Amino acid sequence: MTATATSGPVDDNGIMRRTGQATAYLLRGGVTAVAAAGAMLALAMAGALCLVLIGVPLLVETIRVVRLLAAVERRRAGRLLGGAVPQRYAEPSGSSFAQLRTLARDPATWRDLLWLVLHAMAGTSLALCCLAVWLCAIIAPVVTLVWWVPDGAPIAFFVTIDSWTRALAVSLPIAVGSAALLIWAGPVFAAAQAKAYRALLAPSARDRLTVRVEQLSTTRAAALDAHAAELRRIERDLHDGIQARLVAVAIQLGLAQRQRDTDPDTANQLVERAHAGVEQTLTALREVVRSIYPPILADRGLAEAVRTLAAESPVPVRASIGALMRPPAAVESAAYFIAAEALTNVVKHSGATEITLTLDQGGNRLVVEVTDNGRGGADPSLGTGLAGVADRAAALDGRTTLHSPAGGPTTLRVELPCAS
Repeated sequence: MTATATSGPVDDNGIMRRTGQATAYLLRGGVTAVAAAGAMLALAMAGALCLVLIGVPLLVETIRVVRLLAAVERRRAGRLLGGAVPQRYAEPSGSSFAQLRTLARDPATWRDLLWLVLHAMAGTSLALCCLAVWLCAIIAPVVTLVWWVPDGAPIAFFVTIDSWTRALAVSLPIAVGSAALLIWAGPVFAAAQAKAYRALLAPSARDRLTVRVEQLSTTRAAALDAHAAELRRIERDLHDGIQARLVAVAIQLGLAQRQRDTDPDTANQLVERAHAGVEQTLTALREVVRSIYPPILADRGLAEAVRTLAAESPVPVRASIGALMRPPAAVESAAYFIAAEALTNVVKHSGATEITLTLDQGGNRLVVEVTDNGRGGADPSLGTGLAGVADRAAALDGRTTLHSPAGGPTTLRVELPCAS
């Protein structure tokens, strides 16, 4: 009984919301359709002036205006359909003739021009139809109520309304039919128009493939650069740190061996120093190994490794770790180092007094989110830490989002694909 009582208003609200959204989309489409018609006229004038060459710069600028109108339509269609409509344009440069040549070779330009012609006709027609149906839905009940005003003249509303019979037989069906059209047909026509424009204005499959190849090429180059930098760091740590320590131990042991018979006390001191040096070398070697792949990941998993990071942070960290399925080793390692780098950046640069670290898994995405109450204003271009986080995520086809207004708080969110 409770469910039945509460579902009605929710459905009614949903219907009214869809009707309002469809009406707003169609009526605003009429405004943009008028702008599209004006852009068509400007294109025709600029094309005619190109015969005497002075219209080339004007044509280039008019096409830019068409791009802006198409971008507005992408946003409108995306809001109605619940998803962003992507766009991809070739950016012209050079002289006006070079820019026009680039624009003419860009398939997106021709898609925009086709949309311009279609929208100038369909957008205006649908907007006028929507407006007419709304006027009928509003005026028809009013006509039914006021035709009989004392000393009033009959009202012409499709037919002459001069009796209750005609008022009820004409006005009320028109009102009901108009309301039904607005409620049921309006959202259908608006969605159909938005879907048609989305299909027309979105990049083609070939364009999307080109973008994907470019993204993969960029992330591959970044991954190779990061790998090379990591190898250089490991080589430097081994050569300048561990190798130097081992050489010192060998020298101390050699001196101890020579003085073992002549000066046993000095030999014992050298052996003790060598022993301490070996322990220091082992500690340094463990640090190098940990920087390659932390043993705690293999032994205890990502959740415990991140909890250890949070516990070792000098700034208090509130860790929130959801239920995790074991991701691939590359993703697990990347998530660990991303969390470690993010915490290090907060400690070094933000001046925060509290950090929230969230690690969760939703579907096939592993999410690492670090929020601090510091001063904000984080900029990846000012240092290597955040840029390294983005590169590490991009190498795995992940996505990095940074929100850091001046004054804080700062939120770094990294999503990594974790499907095996």
